[in-house]
Amino acid sequence: MTVHFAPIPKCKSLVKALFSSPSNGNPWLSEIPGGSVHLYSRGLYALADGVKIILGNRGKNEGKVWLPDYFCKEPLILLRNNNISLDFYPIKEDLSPDWDAIENDIRKTCSPDILILVHYFGFPNQIDKARNLCDIYKIDLLEDAAHMLLPSNGMGQSVVIFSPRKYLPIPEGGVLYIPERFTDNSTENVSNSCKYKMVSKWIVRRLTQRIMLIFHIPWYKFKKFLQRGVNNNGQYISGNNSEAFPDKFTLRLLSLIEQDLDNVIEKRRENYVRLCQAVNGIKGVRILFPTLQDKVCPYMFPIIVSEGTDLIKRKLQDHGIPASSWPDLPDEVLETKDEHESAIWLREHILLLPIHQDLSEKQMEHLATAVSNVLREMDLSLIV
Repeated sequence: MTVHFAPIPKCKSLVKALFSSPSNGNPWLSEIPGGSVHLYSRGLYALADGVKIILGNRGKNEGKVWLPDYFCKEPLILLRNNNISLDFYPIKEDLSPDWDAIENDIRKTCSPDILILVHYFGFPNQIDKARNLCDIYKIDLLEDAAHMLLPSNGMGQSVVIFSPRKYLPIPEGGVLYIPERFTDNSTENVSNSCKYKMVSKWIVRRLTQRIMLIFHIPWYKFKKFLQRGVNNNGQYISGNNSEAFPDKFTLRLLSLIEQDLDNVIEKRRENYVRLCQAVNGIKGVRILFPTLQDKVCPYMFPIIVSEGTDLIKRKLQDHGIPASSWPDLPDEVLETKDEHESAIWLREHILLLPIHQDLSEKQMEHLATAVSNVLREMDLSLIV
């Protein structure tokens, strides 16, 4: 049996989207009082504009940004192109920031303009501690919630970014939340046209994915084709590139899917618990987030394995399961490994499993059984 790596749009939704009203991003104001939201094609464009807005409110065009060392390399292209100075603070093995190390660095050097806090895999990450530190040292906090579907309680005081395309069957999708206290100098949306070529390619890939499921064709045989994303070469800097903004069809499809977000959350939570039960107690395996708090919508199911991550991925692939790992870390982190040991260790030991809302009962049963069997057969060493 094949387990697909991402949710697939229903054919009737694709047709209905042609006649629907576009989304205005209201779900991302659901738990946040006041403020405004802006929609982008991807989260990395929202991140670039979020940094630009914060620096503008500090009276600057350039500045210093601190972000965790466990961070994807790709989204930083736009910040580098804007001459933003980037420094990477260490995180612990539970993905929480190393606050002592951060404070020591502030005292040795100087405070950054912006501290980025990442909410990994859909789980809130010590917002109160981050705010307290930022208040003490006059730093602006930016919350990277690209792994969260919707805002959680406590958000709303900081600029926040989301990336709904990671959760939902839409071609594009990034969201930027701006609190009322900020002057909104976000980039004007210059895209009012449909990106016919991009959308048509996306639809073909997703329909191919559905056909492969019907005929039990292993997904990894067409991995590069199915996972091909929106092209980005870092050209967007200040909003002159219309690629930064979502296509009309995307917004119309999003408006339909928004009506079913409660079911999306419920299904992902059920699948997460199912995998928790499947791997709990297996030697050499640690569930990164063993407790699923109320209202948390998990992005993926991350586990830490003591060894053999690549071999486990290959074995699961043989069972039709798209296990994955974290993308490349920033070059600065890899060049100073002694200062970022936890991030590098996590990059080598975290295994990510799908739990999205389109997985059927049979697929989840196959996924849970295969993962449990493969991990037990590996006879992993204990995690120290």
